[in-house]
Amino acid sequence: MNNQLLVNNIKKLCKDRNVSISTLEKDLFMSPGLISRWAKTTPALDRVVEIANYFHVSVDSLVDTMKESTYSNPKLKQLLYMLYSKSDSEDLMWSVFDRCHADSNKNTKFLLSLANRHNIDCFYCKFLEGIFIVTIQYSNIEDNKISLYAVADPNATPELLCDKGEPLFKLCSFLLKRYSRELNTIKTNNFIDRFLNQGDDESSYNDFNIFQFTTAANE
Repeated sequence: MNNQLLVNNIKKLCKDRNVSISTLEKDLFMSPGLISRWAKTTPALDRVVEIANYFHVSVDSLVDTMKESTYSNPKLKQLLYMLYSKSDSEDLMWSVFDRCHADSNKNTKFLLSLANRHNIDCFYCKFLEGIFIVTIQYSNIEDNKISLYAVADPNATPELLCDKGEPLFKLCSFLLKRYSRELNTIKTNNFIDRFLNQGDDESSYNDFNIFQFTTAANE
């Protein structure tokens, strides 16, 4: 691991996200000045993972050189910039994909194939007859995997555009922040539905008085 490169990449991330190094260290319960000292001493891997998770980026993006060559296609870099800027200005609206209450169509089938994978969230936005999709696959062992797909129209084959690089992680971080409440509500409602759909007889609770606990507490 190139320690100085790691420190430089962390400082660049902090600058791009308007987060000071001291704030980052405080939020992650690190001693003041610890990150700067990593230029001379190799940090523990779990500390690097904490910073990657904090910014919603991969560990690789912290320890590798962030070269623009990641995007050999100039259109891809422009696409990510426009997706972010139009999302930030709300000219482009995203939705959280709810696999438990999805309509049936060709785009939905692909979204379902993604969402049914273990521990993955999907965001999508419509443009003309197609959609853009951002997925976040969570891992308890390594860093999260983020991917951007495009489906040109209902009859087109979904195409993976990219799955690494700071512009993509910046877009993902924005989506998680902007739509966190909607994402959490969908997960909570689906969790409750799974609990309720365990096959209990509906007649056993139809006459249940939800206020009986309040009454008993007031006696």
